[in-house]
Amino acid sequence: MKQYVEVIAKFGLDGEVYPKYLVFKNKTYPIDTILNVRPSSLDKGVALLYECLIKGQTHHLFFDRERWFVRYR
Repeated sequence: MKQYVEVIAKFGLDGEVYPKYLVFKNKTYPIDTILNVRPSSLDKGVALLYECLIKGQTHHLFFDRERWFVRYR
C-alpha cells in the first residue's frame, strides 16, 4: 500500500535532496543514514528510491519529484 508522508529535507547547493526526518502516522523519525539513492520504476512513472536507516532498520522512502511516500503492507 502506498502512503504519502511528510518529510523534512535538506536541499544541497548541488541541487540534491537529502531527507532528514520522516513523519509517519503522526510520529517523527530521524533518518540516521541514507544508504543508497536510485531510480525506481513505479506504476505511473519513475521515482527516486531512498534506502534509509531509521532506528537501525532499513526502510524505503520514495520521492516522485512532487511528493514523498512509503510502501507498506
